[in-house]
Amino acid sequence: MGLGPGGRRPKILSLLDFLEQHFEDVEFDLRRYLGVNLVEEIGSESLTWRMLGSFIERLPLDSALALAQAKPEERQWDMRNHLLATIADRLAVSNWLAGNMLCAWSKEGSENPVPKPEPIPRPGVEAPKKQRGMKALVRAMGAPV
Repeated sequence: MGLGPGGRRPKILSLLDFLEQHFEDVEFDLRRYLGVNLVEEIGSESLTWRMLGSFIERLPLDSALALAQAKPEERQWDMRNHLLATIADRLAVSNWLAGNMLCAWSKEGSENPVPKPEPIPRPGVEAPKKQRGMKALVRAMGAPV
């Protein structure tokens, strides 16, 4: 097909090519987020081609289309899961620090301190190397070193 004004390809042709490759994901996302049947409503007043293009450009990160285009390790966890794992890791370290401090201050003390909790494994992220000493303690508390 020819080029449009300014020597660019018309957006609708690019959208058609995109739909040819990702129709099922777009169809699923339209149904999921808007309750719209793509096959029945495309080109109507309720779903114009321009509206469809705008919708596709603004899909959330957990949409079927975004997940289909993501790298394999990105498909397993979204940002929300990474943030929840970080919160859980920090809470576990805080509890570990508080528990060890209470044991150290008690009369009995603890000859065998509780080992530091391991972070929740994240897909596509290598586990950090073990660190020891004061810098490791400061890092575990989340403070800059």
